[in-house]
Amino acid sequence: MHRDQVFLGRRTGGRGWQFPQGGVRSGEAAEQALYRELDEEIGLAQSSVELVGHTDGWLRYRLPSRYIRRNQHPVCIGQKQCWFLLRLKGTEVRFDFGRKTAEPEFDQMALGSVLGNRCWSHLTSSVRCMRARSRA
Repeated sequence: MHRDQVFLGRRTGGRGWQFPQGGVRSGEAAEQALYRELDEEIGLAQSSVELVGHTDGWLRYRLPSRYIRRNQHPVCIGQKQCWFLLRLKGTEVRFDFGRKTAEPEFDQMALGSVLGNRCWSHLTSSVRCMRARSRA
């Protein structure tokens, strides 16, 4: 988050917008993976952000069959995710896409404005819920 807006990155090649994400390596805690992926994908160090909240555990979902890419190996049929909410420290926003990767995941960024009113309302409700849990 930066003020009351959230970061979204456009997938390189214009294949949609998403939050930064990434896998957890063997022996790595989810929070460690968070900071590693944040640095790799958008060039933000742990010292640039404040942890506001996170989901209580893992969220799991299965992809609808029309979205399963059967020609990729291994075939992904769903995921389990842990979501974290971070706030940027300071007032200046600077991102460095993929400076540590050969193939950057994002080529553009936006703060909140790309979301429609309904999605934005749902997202901010989820953020308020995570904030309340982190204070409890």
